Amino acid sequence: MGGRVRIGGVAIVISSTLLLLWFLDSPYHSGVAGLRPVAMERTLALLDQEASAVGGIGPLPCDANGAPRG
Repeated sequence: MGGRVRIGGVAIVISSTLLLLWFLDSPYHSGVAGLRPVAMERTLALLDQEASAVGGIGPLPCDANGAPRG
């Protein structure tokens, strides 16, 4: 009887660990306990405000694909 209890306990621990790893691997999802990238959206808004306060940003050193300009 003691061996079956230990096997059940090990199975529960392994299953819980796999579920935790899955959640930590993909935290940005809709539904219960899903995170939204609110902090990044707020940071982008602050960067836009700061850029407009100093007259905008200059020309970017690379294009949309990441290739250097000039």
